[in-house]
Amino acid sequence: MWREWSGPTGVGSFRLPHELLAELSDTARELRLPVGLMATAAITQLLDQPADHIAALVDRADDARIHGRRSSRHPLTKQAKG
Repeated sequence: MWREWSGPTGVGSFRLPHELLAELSDTARELRLPVGLMATAAITQLLDQPADHIAALVDRADDARIHGRRSSRHPLTKQAKG
């Protein structure tokens, strides 16, 4: 069931990965859609999922964050052979 909103909006402050914000911005520009409405649609879609599915997605996001931080601290280097 889709929701209806009365019109007033609020501002929330969340820390999101730069890469995710860039992807959201790029997609919004490509589709010519407002970023805020894309975020609203995505959050609404998420909240319509069962609790265990939401928890699994949060776990995946946390794993991606941890893996990304680890990778940025220890970049793979190639040794020149010669």
